Amino acid sequence: MAQSSKIHMPPEARIISELRSEFRLENLPQAAGMARSTYHYQCKVLAAPDRHAELKVRIQAIHEQSAGAIWLLKGHRCASGGRAPIDGKTVRRLMLELGLEGRSG
Repeated sequence: MAQSSKIHMPPEARIISELRSEFRLENLPQAAGMARSTYHYQCKVLAAPDRHAELKVRIQAIHEQSAGAIWLLKGHRCASGGRAPIDGKTVRRLMLELGLEGRSG
């Protein structure tokens, strides 16, 4: 399963995935205290491609060019690059995922 940078599978679902080769799937979610539909949903979410992958690349590139100087005030405007505006909260969350810090000024 593909895994995004910050999306984690709940411990119950991880245990089910590991034991799936040894036991029947029908019994595992109940034993782990998780609904089978919830387990399948978690697997589907982890298999989905990262919808912010392109934006993360742009944020990383702009952050490197500006040495982190412009991000607190103007980061979301620069990251949009003339496209549809990107919410500043989204940019901040992605920066945290990427381990980037912004400075004002």
